Amino acid sequence: MPVLVVGPGRCGTSLAAGVCHKLGINMGTRLMPGNPTNPLGHFEDLDFHEIHERLFFESISFGAFIDKAKRLIAARTEPWGLKDPRLCPLLPFYLGQFERPTIFRCRRRHHEVVQSFMKAYPDAFVPATVERIVAVGEGYLDQYLGGYDVTELWFHDRQNTVDVIAERLLVEPTQEARDFVE
Repeated sequence: MPVLVVGPGRCGTSLAAGVCHKLGINMGTRLMPGNPTNPLGHFEDLDFHEIHERLFFESISFGAFIDKAKRLIAARTEPWGLKDPRLCPLLPFYLGQFERPTIFRCRRRHHEVVQSFMKAYPDAFVPATVERIVAVGEGYLDQYLGGYDVTELWFHDRQNTVDVIAERLLVEPTQEARDFVE
């Protein structure tokens, strides 16, 4: 079963996905590289990212998205993971594809997410827009994750985060994962 790393943008999903990757979860063969807002990388599989972008910002139909996503899922080998802030509204589809996925829900205090967005993208958003983006993402997660075994991650103690993720994945924490979060 796959690992799903979910949460609105700027709440620690890249850190959690990076730890998963360092612990042996295949987060993708083509990963979104780092940039000034996330220098260590996003750990987003570009194949999934591209179909999500096409669904939300171009003219791909939901049916075409489902076909492409199912083909991508079928091509993945265990253990594998998926992370993209756009997973929040797509959770009904993805949760329907797996019997019991491992789910990490990344959490961060609301005002910290807003501050992080404003620092990362000062010219792209106004605080009210960011607050709405975060609220909508959290609302999707609250609505769709009921009944699933979800591990919530808060990133106040990053070394503990490595331990929590490793324990849930039934692997030993690695030095590479510990170094990644420093």
